[in-house]
Amino acid sequence: MGGKFSAFIKFLVVAAIFGAVGLRIYRIFIPTGAEFKSYAFESVAGPEYPAEGLRPKLNIRFEDNGDDHGGNYLTWVINDHWLWGKKVMAQGWSSHEVFKGKKEFPLKWLADDTVEVKFMTRQIGGDLQAQVVSILRDR
Repeated sequence: MGGKFSAFIKFLVVAAIFGAVGLRIYRIFIPTGAEFKSYAFESVAGPEYPAEGLRPKLNIRFEDNGDDHGGNYLTWVINDHWLWGKKVMAQGWSSHEVFKGKKEFPLKWLADDTVEVKFMTRQIGGDLQAQVVSILRDR
């Protein structure tokens, strides 16, 4: 009885370790808060905001469905943490001009851990609306 129980505990420990490592590897590529298919197959890189002082590194990605695309572009503001992986900190719609780089991405640092991001209010048309997001270094 003791041998089977001990083997079962070892199995659970090994399974938990492999699960944690697998999740961490997954988060290297797909951020928490983004849909797998949209992010993995339909997104393109936008501007990067490198880490400066206490500010974390932020990446912008746009969803681009190619020929099927119409209207504004779904956009993710992603915090890339060295330990926890990527996490979507803000999500919204960006205009065609922002996507093409004709207008600067509307992100402004308010503090080392807080940004203001302006997104369009709707997928088609809409006005700019600000979101204030806390970017926590320790999740």
